Amino acid sequence: MKKWVIFLTVFALIATACASGATTDTTSTVDGSQSSDDPFCIQVERTRVDFGVANDLHLLLNQRSVFYDDNVSADYILNEVLEEMFGYLSVYSSDIPQWARDIVDEEIERARESNSDPDFSVLNDVYSELVKDPRYSDLSDPSRLEEFLVVVFEGIIEALGDPFSSYMKAEHWLTGFADNSGRYQGVGMGTTMNSRGEISISFVEDGAPASKAGLKLGDAITKINGLSTESCTNQQFILRVRSLQDPKLTLEIAREVPGSAERDVFTIKVEKAEVKQLGISTYPAVELPNNRGTTLEGVPYRCGTRGIGLPCPFEDVDGDGVSDTLYVKIHEFSDQMRVDLEYALQKLDEEYGLDSFKGIVVDVRDNPGGLVSATMDAVDYFLSTSDVIFIQRDKGASGEPVSVYMRQNKVTYISPDTPIVVLMNDQSASGSEVFAAAMRDNNRATIVNDSERSRGKGTVNMWFTLKRGEYGAVYVSIGMWLTPKGEFIETRDEDNDGYDELGGLKPDIHVPWTDSDYAKNNRDVNYDPTLTAALDQLAKELAE
Repeated sequence: MKKWVIFLTVFALIATACASGATTDTTSTVDGSQSSDDPFCIQVERTRVDFGVANDLHLLLNQRSVFYDDNVSADYILNEVLEEMFGYLSVYSSDIPQWARDIVDEEIERARESNSDPDFSVLNDVYSELVKDPRYSDLSDPSRLEEFLVVVFEGIIEALGDPFSSYMKAEHWLTGFADNSGRYQGVGMGTTMNSRGEISISFVEDGAPASKAGLKLGDAITKINGLSTESCTNQQFILRVRSLQDPKLTLEIAREVPGSAERDVFTIKVEKAEVKQLGISTYPAVELPNNRGTTLEGVPYRCGTRGIGLPCPFEDVDGDGVSDTLYVKIHEFSDQMRVDLEYALQKLDEEYGLDSFKGIVVDVRDNPGGLVSATMDAVDYFLSTSDVIFIQRDKGASGEPVSVYMRQNKVTYISPDTPIVVLMNDQSASGSEVFAAAMRDNNRATIVNDSERSRGKGTVNMWFTLKRGEYGAVYVSIGMWLTPKGEFIETRDEDNDGYDELGGLKPDIHVPWTDSDYAKNNRDVNYDPTLTAALDQLAKELAE
């Protein structure tokens, strides 16, 4: 069954991870380029830092962050950053030297007299005085200088009080940044750091380019395309390999020789191929196109040996088998998920008729979110009416908050008469919370959770570079989203006691697990009280 419905204009659509907002020029020696003499991973070794870049960060947050309001002042942020700088040096607030406070206080007073924000460049003066002290002279070393810069940037973000904004160091940002497409170019292997501090292969996927090229578990990758990997962290290495445009790689490998202290060193040529990350799993399962396997992969239950066309023997609260329920697990809201979910629903409709399923379980446990556009499409596939999916409150160009109503109605595959239950846990965040709230607030689904609430990620974020990435990038909360009924789900500490009292979606049915439940689940993955409660709820709705 397939229903085509009217498409309503989407007033705002913001991806949760993209690079934008390049700032002004800088004299920094870091430019992101590489020559043949450079290491494989981009390294940032600063001999000097202009802490005035903090002005760019402060201005960016003032203009775009929804957490920057009348309760936040530049004076407060500058003082908090001073506290963080000395805290990094293990100096208590009460022991911060008066000369440092005088530098900051004089700038704050100057700014007040001129009716302007203080100039964060005064942090250069604080730094210059610090390095004169023999106790802190090592702050001029490149690695320590970089750490000190991170302290300043993170201090500004922390003073803002936004738990979902963060800073990424230049060496990581310039190395390459993964997107939310659900696709990337890879060779089908995993890596880790070995005892020698080298990049080492931790697994090789059968049939993948790495396996076909002869790479083996434990191989150390010492060079790629003639560039040394010695200075790479594992994270940098992974991002750098993914970011390379040329799929052809030449790897220098150091392989252990059994019974010998020596290692064989040789080169292996391997070519990257497209890797599509797991976005969904379903039962019954369908064969994905282009020989990508089946949607049975990732189903957390034992559902037969073949998976295709076999009803999964879920058990209800009475222990009776349930074989007429469609199970869909959404791992993340990526572009690939969007494509695979629609493909799977189409194939299931062709094979069985989606109306033949008496109930549907959509599992978004441990789903961290992803793209807003992919989330909205997923809602469309299950929600047949043209109702509000969520409300977004942005900070407009004038600094005043505005409300943006997100609506979309493309194509629906599921009959409005088919009951749906959404499974969540305390790690269901962002897009998974948008999806669940849209389904429930529009009277389309019941939420079941083993925790008292979901993660509580109620912000929309975007990456912005500082000095074109030479000073890294910052992940800014540019909007807050509310459920269709106007509930703000951001996790927050209202009384400042260190504990979050509010936030997250509260389930309709709370199924707390006992120690005995966890033990039984460890022995048998099909034992799942949360799923059992979902099946019981579907049965009740069908009986009404």
